[in-house]
Amino acid sequence: MASLLAKAGRQLERILFARIAGRLSDGRRAHLDGLLETADGLSRFAEASRGSGAASVENALGAVERLESVRAVGLDSAILADAHPDIVERRRLRAGAEDAWDMRRHPDDTRCAPLCRYLVPRASELTDEPGDLLISIAHKISARAESGAIKKLVTEFRKAEGKAALLFKMAIAAESDPAAEHRAGNPSFSCRARREARRSYAQRYRRILPAILKTLAFRSSNRAWRPLLDAIDMLKERAGKKPRFLALGDAPLEGAARPRRRDIAIETGLGGRPRINRLSYEICVPQNLRERLRAKEIWIEGAAGCCDPDLDLPRDFEVRKEQYFQDLGQPPGSRPLRRASQGRCRAQVARRQDPDIAQATEGPG
Repeated sequence: MASLLAKAGRQLERILFARIAGRLSDGRRAHLDGLLETADGLSRFAEASRGSGAASVENALGAVERLESVRAVGLDSAILADAHPDIVERRRLRAGAEDAWDMRRHPDDTRCAPLCRYLVPRASELTDEPGDLLISIAHKISARAESGAIKKLVTEFRKAEGKAALLFKMAIAAESDPAAEHRAGNPSFSCRARREARRSYAQRYRRILPAILKTLAFRSSNRAWRPLLDAIDMLKERAGKKPRFLALGDAPLEGAARPRRRDIAIETGLGGRPRINRLSYEICVPQNLRERLRAKEIWIEGAAGCCDPDLDLPRDFEVRKEQYFQDLGQPPGSRPLRRASQGRCRAQVARRQDPDIAQATEGPG
């Protein structure tokens, strides 16, 4: 019986291989074989199997390159429409364990079908990697800027200046506006952090933002984040252009940048007219995008983790909604859940306000 089942399984696998391979055009077959070429060293198939690594400029550009190489094959999920997900996952793991030399030894159908089963889900994972790196880099810019500002403040605090330098500064302050002199020589912590963030972004991270934004397609079902999506489209269009400042009407601010950072991007230009500092604006938009991606208020098309939140629900959720709520131990709908939460909050407040209730519920100390 076991041998018959194994034989039937192999026969079914050959049928599926032939069916998937039959859906491939000659151009797609050529692209798949191109992924296995090792003339330049490591094959692109092996490159696609690598992880993104830590958040850095090189890893971000490498993640974009791997994603584009897989997208160039032109595969979509429809090619695996009639294959069971468990079979796809099992064959995907087997294909990922082989190297390019082993894959080239297989016959055409046995080579192309496993490659499709590996690359289709892998494309979704590779779509996640630039988004994850963008989230990490946006956080790193802010964290390092604050850390750098703290180090400079500590260094200046410990620095002992001579009497001559102090007298010279006192003389200058006496001749001019003392308050202005104090502000010029002692910028606030937030001002120092902004300077550090702009310096770090301009010198290192600025060149990866256009590559990531052009590679990924950001979507949202909430109209409130339409300005942020418009800001991303604007940054894509102006990538590579040189103007340092933008007019207030050229870039969305409300909804594109967080309120406390919105004023950072606005400066006073010639003639006292307000204008947008493009460098600061390019920092504010990814930081806001980072929060929206983490909350899934904005998602990435084709991604596996940062996907449309509607895809996180089971396909039969509307039909079996009550059963799912029962399995989770939660009441169906938001109103009973809200009432239960309000009841727990009121009980907590009552215990804190009335010592007798607190003693009765918590027991003797």
